[in-house]
Amino acid sequence: METGSLTRRRSGHKDMPLLMLCPQVSPRARWLVLLGQVPLLGSIWLAELPWAVALGGSMALLGFGWVAWHRPQTLRCVQWGRDGVWQLQLPDGVWIGARLNAAASRVWPWWVYLAFRLEDGRRLGVTVFADAVTADAFRRLRVRLKMDASAHREIVQ
Repeated sequence: METGSLTRRRSGHKDMPLLMLCPQVSPRARWLVLLGQVPLLGSIWLAELPWAVALGGSMALLGFGWVAWHRPQTLRCVQWGRDGVWQLQLPDGVWIGARLNAAASRVWPWWVYLAFRLEDGRRLGVTVFADAVTADAFRRLRVRLKMDASAHREIVQ
């Protein structure tokens, strides 16, 4: 697939994607990382462990938190076109085609998990937090996934 043809500016309304998400860093996700580590750190130090083991566990946990906080995003943009095809833009700017696995994707009011199968056969899971995209884009994504899930249930039954 040619990168140049996918990155060109779209000309007509008919060519515009139905949904284009370019998630930013989510403050909610960062707070979840921090708040999730506080009870773990407390339990390490309240357990009757030797101080060296507790210190090592605390350092490992803090290292994990630092990596999670500074982790680069796996995608720049997610695009769902009018033809039903999903395109994912990787951090290096390359667009790749993907198929959404609606049965494995999940929808919650505060975040959405998208399960994709890439063109080369790899799987990629993407978590989109509500505060990482616009409210309208997040609402449209949730509606789209709920419609896919209901259609999938009707086909399976």
